[in-house]
Amino acid sequence: MERFLKSPVFDRSKLAPMVANLFGTIENIDGTFAVGSRKQLLANIVAFVVRVADSIALLAGLDWEGICASSGSACSTGSLNPSHVIVALGQRTQANSPVRFSLGRDSTVEEVVLVEQVLPEIIRRAQLGNNPSISC
Repeated sequence: MERFLKSPVFDRSKLAPMVANLFGTIENIDGTFAVGSRKQLLANIVAFVVRVADSIALLAGLDWEGICASSGSACSTGSLNPSHVIVALGQRTQANSPVRFSLGRDSTVEEVVLVEQVLPEIIRRAQLGNNPSISC
């Protein structure tokens, strides 16, 4: 009997360029910072925080564009409490705005390109909604 094994869920060689592109996009958006080390990370996770925004607005904007993301770590999915990870990193004021992209076997470059195209505007709108002193 022949067995068929799917490719690894987190194929580092496939995911590394996509993860690097997402990190690059995030680093170029004012008011954002990546969570964690770029050298010591899981092959499929890109996490970041946005100043003057909350993850609910960010996730709603991403969902509107057909992009799936989460707030916080996988072990705290669905929690309404501030992210303990962000607090531990000394960023208490941003602890309500983490966003996490989880890539996998079926993730594509085209999906990452879509995120890169729409993310700056989604972040801008989320920041405007939380800070009326920010102008268009």
